[in-house]
Amino acid sequence: PSHDILTLPLVTQCIAKGKVTVSVTSKVGIYTRDVDTVEANLTQLAKNSAVSEGANTIVRGASINYGEREFELYQCR
Repeated sequence: PSHDILTLPLVTQCIAKGKVTVSVTSKVGIYTRDVDTVEANLTQLAKNSAVSEGANTIVRGASINYGEREFELYQCR
């Protein structure tokens, strides 16, 4: 697909390659990092993990703690 971040209904024809939980620093000293920056960092880490696992598509999952998120990895055509 032309997108590498999809939602679950769009990956029904893809091969599941696993899940990954990634985390980044969300607070530096007394300063909490910007949400968009933290999410961008999490997404990039998930993309890096996808490559390592032979996947080319990620689906954003739950975020239990700020600065941590689960992603599902898929190989799509």
